[in-house]
Amino acid sequence: MIKPKTKAELLKLLNAKIFKILLIDEGKAMDIADQIKKLNAKQITVIVLD
Repeated sequence: MIKPKTKAELLKLLNAKIFKILLIDEGKAMDIADQIKKLNAKQITVIVLD
């Protein structure tokens, strides 16, 4: 899990890789965890924005 501290750091991360962007509403952590479990061997990057 990556938690960028600045906007510049976030943009650097987004430009470095291709992402499938999911906007998750507050309180949906269990849904995210279930989706990640289903992906098994794939590499996953989670970026948390407060």
